[in-house]
Amino acid sequence: MLHSASRLLGDLATPDELALAHDSFELLSTYERNRQLIDMGAYRAGSSAAIDKAIALWPGLIRFLRQRGAQGDSRADALATLRAALSAPVTESEPA
Repeated sequence: MLHSASRLLGDLATPDELALAHDSFELLSTYERNRQLIDMGAYRAGSSAAIDKAIALWPGLIRFLRQRGAQGDSRADALATLRAALSAPVTESEPA
């Protein structure tokens, strides 16, 4: 998903929706770029606010992406669910 982008997205989405998509892609990309450190336990919480945020929001983003099409969410509901996943509280960590 991170390696493809719809050429139509700019024509089909509002500026707010484009910002939401950009934020989602940025968080997913940050997590993926640092996955090895995270999975090995080598990443130290508090070392990077961006990575801390990506780690904190990862489960909600993955739940959103794995939602089955049969669930039948409307566009508005799907956008609200994605907004909620990106708005979850992120606790500040001190460097270990």
